[in-house]
Amino acid sequence: MNIFGRPRNTGGGGGNQPARARQAAPDAAQAILKLRGTVETLDKREAHIGTKITAQTTEAKAKLAKKDKKGALICMKRKKMFENEITKIQVGNVG
Repeated sequence: MNIFGRPRNTGGGGGNQPARARQAAPDAAQAILKLRGTVETLDKREAHIGTKITAQTTEAKAKLAKKDKKGALICMKRKKMFENEITKIQVGNVG
């Protein structure tokens, strides 16, 4: 035990490497499958946010027709927030 009351790393292999560094790295096929799943999830999220944007636009138009400028402005701000979120997704999804 060390001075903090934790047991020492007694994993095989010796050396000064932590236990995580000694473990085998995941193979390339698993990494590719994981990345494909991530890209698919991001695409679905982008499509869902796109539907939210169109819903906010139609809601803003309906509120404006009812002379509710404040409500329409809130809808447009929400739409802008969704657009910024889609931009973030597209920047991260450069593939």
